[in-house]
Amino acid sequence: MDSRLRAVLSRRAAVGRGGAVGAGLGLLATAGARDAAAQDWKAVAATPTVGAQPAAPPFPGLTGGLAPFTHPLESSSDVQQVPFGTVRWARARQMATLSGVAMASEILAPGGLRELHWHLNAHELSYCLAGSGRFGVFASDGTGETFDIRPGSITFMPNGYTHFIENTGPDELHLILTFTDEQPETIDLSQTLPSLPLPLLAQTFGVTADGFPFLPVRGDRSIVQALAATPPATESAATPAPSEPSAYSIHVDQIPAKEFGGGSVRPLSRKELPIIEGITVYPLQIVPGGLREPHWHPGTSEMNYCVSGRAQIGLVAPDGSLQTFAVEPGTVAFIPQNWFHYIANLGDDPLAFLVFFVNPNAEAPHIDLSQTIDFFPPAVVAASFGVDSATFAALPQRGDIFLAAPVETEG
Repeated sequence: MDSRLRAVLSRRAAVGRGGAVGAGLGLLATAGARDAAAQDWKAVAATPTVGAQPAAPPFPGLTGGLAPFTHPLESSSDVQQVPFGTVRWARARQMATLSGVAMASEILAPGGLRELHWHLNAHELSYCLAGSGRFGVFASDGTGETFDIRPGSITFMPNGYTHFIENTGPDELHLILTFTDEQPETIDLSQTLPSLPLPLLAQTFGVTADGFPFLPVRGDRSIVQALAATPPATESAATPAPSEPSAYSIHVDQIPAKEFGGGSVRPLSRKELPIIEGITVYPLQIVPGGLREPHWHPGTSEMNYCVSGRAQIGLVAPDGSLQTFAVEPGTVAFIPQNWFHYIANLGDDPLAFLVFFVNPNAEAPHIDLSQTIDFFPPAVVAASFGVDSATFAALPQRGDIFLAAPVETEG
């Protein structure tokens, strides 16, 4: 892992959670877009849409221009506060544009435990930003694992698998959790057992009703205090020792990096973590002035979390209207499937993103602008704009650009 990103992750619990999220910088000067009003990071409104207004809103229930595609996750006042942690959400309730994906920022205080639970309609892929902790999971085939996590750990939980998350360190444990549904549904153990008849619970374990623990109804707590473990009566009853490596988790440093002129990316695939399904993540770094070139994703939507730095995202709707918006640490941004977009680092510091992709094969197919223009005859491309084909024929064919270097550093 890049040393600068490692430093950012190690202090992530103290950075970005309380700061206000900035908004649009305006269109890239090099893009040559019309009506590009200059903006700064103190502005709170995204740039106006450019081009024709849609005849109908692109999403049901929304009117006028493009709907909001960002959410200030870490500074949001819409927060679930419990004694041993906090949870902030980016779901359909907070972002009406979301489809097939949601995200949560979960912070466990020292001694905090995300109680045993499972998700009904979504897989979960988490990234540890700060602190140290432990996962425990029990699968449908009767097997299970416990394993430790640290900053940079990526963990997958299939839907329906029972699991817990425990903060085992002296500092806050901060996780970004991404789900494969815009409104994930969860069942917590504390909300299920007290509603069942006590004689049936006792019968399940072969004891009398008097011999089964009293289970108080405590409401929706989700993050509770981890209790001291009782020594098991037999070794077979003990929780399994932490697994290393785990079938459910991998560290970002174990994912090979792909280097480009404008930065690097670590694409997680089933080769590195075979259990993943329906979702993956690409930790992305863009150097100052670098650009994730204009592109789109067939068959997958995209959910971004800004770890550090400042970025501008440009998004083109199917009707051709354009919106640009800014993201800072703690901001999330959603890109619908096949929508044309770019990510530019216009700041002076490296940009670190967690880019989650949601599709059945846990892949991130993409089509980049540079390769598209390279492939087709210049005359075909030029015909779209009514210009001389020599205009496009003169462009250099550079291969897979992906992350374009700053202009001033290119030869």
